Amino acid sequence: MGIRNTQNARLVARACPVPETASALQSLDRVDYADAFRVLLPADEALDAEAWARAALEQAWPGAGSLRPALPRDVAVRIWWALVAWRRRPAVRQGRVAGWKIARRTDAAIRIDAAPRWGSVQIVFVVMPDAQRRKALVMATFVRFDGWTGRAFFALIRPAHRRVAAFLIARAASTHRRNPRAGFDVT
Repeated sequence: MGIRNTQNARLVARACPVPETASALQSLDRVDYADAFRVLLPADEALDAEAWARAALEQAWPGAGSLRPALPRDVAVRIWWALVAWRRRPAVRQGRVAGWKIARRTDAAIRIDAAPRWGSVQIVFVVMPDAQRRKALVMATFVRFDGWTGRAFFALIRPAHRRVAAFLIARAASTHRRNPRAGFDVT
């Protein structure tokens, strides 16, 4: 799945196997669904995993200062957010990323957790080297369903989840590439 940034430079967020680093950070008693998406970063990129998680889920929030979404894709992001997190918009608070509880954190990785009514969701962001001596940002999602309703519900939103997850990390990397000081501070 490729996403172009506004400067027409090819920025690609691709589905990838779930890295062992991300799997080791999840803590679900069973994983009913897992996926991962990766985007390449410049080798000299200095942001840690928490800053990237915030960039993807907070700073990349469409129309952050407005109640109206700017683009049709922004509408999809808002619907995805409401369905997965059961919130109308991300809450920015200490100890949380976009309303999701920070459960584990290192410089290279962060795991955030949410417990919607239909199961448990953990998202792991990992900054890791790739084979070409560059860095890659990986966003891995782990889901445990509670009953058949959770499984049925996620089956409905899975295609949108895959598109939105890839879009969010590609947009975060693209925004940072165009403007390295674009609000990526962690407070």
